[in-house]
Amino acid sequence: MRRTKADSMQTRAALIEAALDLFDEQGVSKTTLAQVATRASVTRGAVYWHFSNKEDLFAALCDFIFAEFEQSMGDRNNSHDYDCFLDDMLFSLHVINKNIRIQKFIRVISRKWENTAENAGIYKAWEKHATVGVEHLTVVFQSAKNQGKLADNVTVEDAVHTIRAVHWGLLISWVTQQDFDLIVVGKIAFSACISKLFK
Repeated sequence: MRRTKADSMQTRAALIEAALDLFDEQGVSKTTLAQVATRASVTRGAVYWHFSNKEDLFAALCDFIFAEFEQSMGDRNNSHDYDCFLDDMLFSLHVINKNIRIQKFIRVISRKWENTAENAGIYKAWEKHATVGVEHLTVVFQSAKNQGKLADNVTVEDAVHTIRAVHWGLLISWVTQQDFDLIVVGKIAFSACISKLFK
């Protein structure tokens, strides 16, 4: 029984990995569950045993990638201390810099899928996790504001949008071109932002 469960989990992981590779190579819309099965060296029936459709598979991929990222971040992921904010952001870049799967996922979510009615469920799966990031940033900046550390001319919402824009723009540029040092440029970008957002 244990062996069967282990095999099932291994198959599920292989399908998620295969889907990530195919999404990265040819895009979400062009990828079929049959192709995922072939890449994972399993039957189509095995795919449908684990996932009801492509949206379900994509949601599982999101869960997997974000769980891996959170595990790598450790306690930093739950930190709401604005004094450690720069260190935490730079640490997150180190995690991404070393993790090929996360890099592939960023390429997929930023450039390899279309936000259409057909892919509405896929967008919702991504949005669920993106919302968690917004909530985390909001807590950090609200804490800074409550302690009088947020710049007077900056709202919590503006600070959140600024960091998200810089972070996302930096990652998209890097994973698609990788023609600059993510850590070096990231430190410059976040240091400049933080100097304007915090007192």
